[in-house]
Amino acid sequence: GEPQCRLQPSHHSQRICTTMAAYAQHPRWIALLQMPGLPSRAVAHVSFQVFLDLTEAKRWSELEFHVLPALGNRVYLSGRERAEAPREVILPVGITDSLSPALFSSFFEHLRDPESPSNPAASIVIAILGPDTTAVYYRIYSGLRPPPEKIVLEGESVPPKPR
Repeated sequence: GEPQCRLQPSHHSQRICTTMAAYAQHPRWIALLQMPGLPSRAVAHVSFQVFLDLTEAKRWSELEFHVLPALGNRVYLSGRERAEAPREVILPVGITDSLSPALFSSFFEHLRDPESPSNPAASIVIAILGPDTTAVYYRIYSGLRPPPEKIVLEGESVPPKPR
């Protein structure tokens, strides 16, 4: 069936509703709706919008949908940012979904590294989908990790790099 368009009227809503009607026949949408354990059409919608953003706008490849029974049949994706890059775990969430450190711990406990399923995922890309289908991505890690470079606070000067 077709996804429901429940947006408040705006200059964007007609475009979004037209997009939703168009993807009702998309083979990946149909396959997603037929996945065993899919918790709801709302979860499918968020996951599919993230899939479209990653494939069409960000040009990720080899994206696959998965359902994780251990976490209430949460849907996640795995795929590659670039052809030579390792597969990554992407967790779509709606902007109104509740997220907590305990939930992130559960993700890391149950999500596996797509390249080496016997190992836990080293990082997870959280894809937060807004009501206008804009997706914002954050990479989270299990535990604390040092930043890649020295962080300069506002008002501090950057020391010259040694030669």
